[in-house]
Amino acid sequence: MQRTRSLLACTAMATLAAACSSGSGSPASLTGKSPAEVLDAASAAATAAGSTHYVLTETAGNQTQTITGDATSTDGRQSITTGAVHVQVVLVHGVAYVMGTAGGLGAALGFSAGVAKTYAGKWIAVGSSDSPYGSIVQAVTLNGTIAELRPTGRLSLAGTAIISGRAALGVKGGLPGQIPSGVKGSTTLYVASARPTVPLKF
Repeated sequence: MQRTRSLLACTAMATLAAACSSGSGSPASLTGKSPAEVLDAASAAATAAGSTHYVLTETAGNQTQTITGDATSTDGRQSITTGAVHVQVVLVHGVAYVMGTAGGLGAALGFSAGVAKTYAGKWIAVGSSDSPYGSIVQAVTLNGTIAELRPTGRLSLAGTAIISGRAALGVKGGLPGQIPSGVKGSTTLYVASARPTVPLKF
């Protein structure tokens, strides 16, 4: 499985926005840190930034899945496309709104084929008392997005790179999140070397 995600985590604060856009910042702040400490620094910086935009592409065999979205601590937007199957979610003011193809609604909300066909292409409101709500919130808000970035298992430093004009340090490990049975692989998360040490590429 190949997985690539490019990220931008910036807030409206002028100093942080300038650091994100220009690549300037204080001297490297990850020197001497272990892989786990680098990941902790990345999580803390992303949380402090308050928001992130992401694009994720996963390829398994001849099938490609693309996930795009924007996440804050309380709200989020996510769009998932796998071939002809599509679903999009918008979480705002404590209510999740879901729209997609029949296949997308079946996967996201657990609808039967008949129910999914009936509601395909229509916005569906999901409230806090509905069973899918918790998993939707976890998937589209900032904390859940950060968790999806963190490599698992045995970690190692993967060297340096320039990502979007910024010096970055890579941490390599196992695939994060819930991985389907039989799927194996590794991933590398690149973290900005200078403050803010936000994740830059996954």
